Amino acid sequence: MERHSLSGYVHYRSVLKPKISKSAYKEIKAYADNNGVSLRNFKDYTGDITEIIEIIDKIKMVARDFPKLINNRYQVVLGLYFEESDEYAGTENHTVTLNGLYFNDSSETCKAYNEKVATGHFVKGTTYKDIIFHELGHVVLLAPVGAGASKLRTDTANNLLKEPKTYYLLIAMALTLPFSSIACIFKGYFYGIQKNYPHVLSNTIEQLIRLILILTVIPKLIEISYVHAAVGLILTFLFTEAASIIVFSICMNKKDVKTMYKLSYSKSDIKDILNLSIPTVTSRIIGNICYFFEPIILTNILLYKGYSHYFILTEYGAYNAYAISTLTIPSFFISAISLALIPEISKYNENNNTYYVKKRLKEACIYTFIIGLISTFCIFIFRNELLFFLYKTTLGTDYIKLLAPFFILFYFESIFASFMQGIGKAKVTLKITIFSGIVKLLFLSILSFLEIGIYGLLIAEIINIILVVFLNYYYINKYFRH
Repeated sequence: MERHSLSGYVHYRSVLKPKISKSAYKEIKAYADNNGVSLRNFKDYTGDITEIIEIIDKIKMVARDFPKLINNRYQVVLGLYFEESDEYAGTENHTVTLNGLYFNDSSETCKAYNEKVATGHFVKGTTYKDIIFHELGHVVLLAPVGAGASKLRTDTANNLLKEPKTYYLLIAMALTLPFSSIACIFKGYFYGIQKNYPHVLSNTIEQLIRLILILTVIPKLIEISYVHAAVGLILTFLFTEAASIIVFSICMNKKDVKTMYKLSYSKSDIKDILNLSIPTVTSRIIGNICYFFEPIILTNILLYKGYSHYFILTEYGAYNAYAISTLTIPSFFISAISLALIPEISKYNENNNTYYVKKRLKEACIYTFIIGLISTFCIFIFRNELLFFLYKTTLGTDYIKLLAPFFILFYFESIFASFMQGIGKAKVTLKITIFSGIVKLLFLSILSFLEIGIYGLLIAEIINIILVVFLNYYYINKYFRH
């Protein structure tokens, strides 16, 4: 039998071997209890109980430096599960689970582990029992700050996304939110006073820091695991947003500081701000809610129709990480145009200067069309080379081929949204976001049942792009007519 089918071999051996006796189970249970460790599912264990005792000793060793691991409300739970996979163990909250298909047959598992050590997959000088140290690192690093927050993150990862590993990604995303919010306030202030130099400097430093971290830190994290790499990639946004806040703070001269201190309470100003900000923020929230439900709906329906976890993770990852990321590369330019458009449109609309309002919109649309057309054409033609250059893979090329022609329209979405915000019609954008989001999720649900894999999501995305652009165009025409 070939080595890569070890799990099946161990499972076959495990079926033939009898389970440990009641007295043996009571022995390891008592030993675990005395050392502050809780056992789960070990009545089905068929291996040598000294293996488990050694692992408990390793937990006790780590607990000397981290006492909360034992005899605490979040004490370590050592569990046993059976799954034919390449994973020897897993961690969720404070529960470390060992894969019984490996730990039930120590001799064969030891050989397989040593082979992986020889290939560099595991660290030299370690044994398969040392995996417990790696898993305990997760417990120590990601110990829950509160039972409620922990339950929410765990339920979201396990029940909604159907993937426990996303638990860590949710934590990382939550950490970036405060920094992102503060940075957005600074960005809004400088855009409002039409001072673009801080933005140029901030964006340059952000991209440099992100590039350095991706080139230096992320490869090291990939050697540990892909989950660590994904968490590290998300946390790069924390560092870039923090750098952005520092840059904006430095760029604020005495005049800017005095202006901010002179701001006084005014009911009319507060009303204007809320009339503009509430629809805009609500629109963003609803958009994010739709993006949040997108993988949940897709995953649950595809699993129901018989698709595997591996297929969904691979294909959705290729769509989201490779295809969409590549197609949205020109968004840097489009975003700069749309953000610069808001104060211009707002100023001329306040003076009832329709000629310049229309002129600025036409200019923005022409620039967007030229940039979008050239970028999309290049991405479409050189999609294989571009994906391999950026990500060292060609996964997602078929998705780019289908989506690229429609992404010329996608680039207009931010231009139209900025225009609506500039003329004080943010409520219209909110209505469009709600309607298009519902339509997209509805089509996604229906098309996913047709067993066309991930293409149901692609078609729903195309329908969403066309619908958003068409509705914006309709309302803009209506504005100019009246």
